[in-house]
Amino acid sequence: MGKWPHLFRKCVMRRGVIIILLSALFYTAGSAQQRVFNYPLKLKSCDVTINVNQFMATTILELEFYNPTSTEVEGYQRLTFNKGQVVSGFQLDLQGKYREGSIEERWKATNTYNTIVGKRIDPAIIQMYSPTEYGLNIYPVPAKGSRKVKITLQELMKEDGSVITYRLPMLFRDTT
Repeated sequence: MGKWPHLFRKCVMRRGVIIILLSALFYTAGSAQQRVFNYPLKLKSCDVTINVNQFMATTILELEFYNPTSTEVEGYQRLTFNKGQVVSGFQLDLQGKYREGSIEERWKATNTYNTIVGKRIDPAIIQMYSPTEYGLNIYPVPAKGSRKVKITLQELMKEDGSVITYRLPMLFRDTT
């Protein structure tokens, strides 16, 4: 019976420390700035690389998006590509090096993205809404800062009479 009060005191002390730590976590979380979701970003720069042969066209878009606000945001950009162009690759710039993304089903990709955002790791996701409409989310985009992504598109070249035509796939509503 002599051991129990000693063990109980240890448990109480540990619980006291845990309660204090949790209180500190809740206090700092409550005082942190609210996160801004789906903030429309400005396209700061765009580099395009096009590789075309008689069968396929591969377009690599390196896009830099800018956050003009004084708050860190989750950036959002709606992208419109041409009919027949599909996203075959996606990369996010992390400290000057591009990190390859994977193509997943929407529900799995969305769950992974939301889990990573909760851990404050830098994720990005591109989602297909229709054959020509995509949505891009990047987190975080720092205040007055920018983030880069690379999107690889592929399309089957089609002959129209004796002419094969290539169209640059980007349609943005704002000026770059």
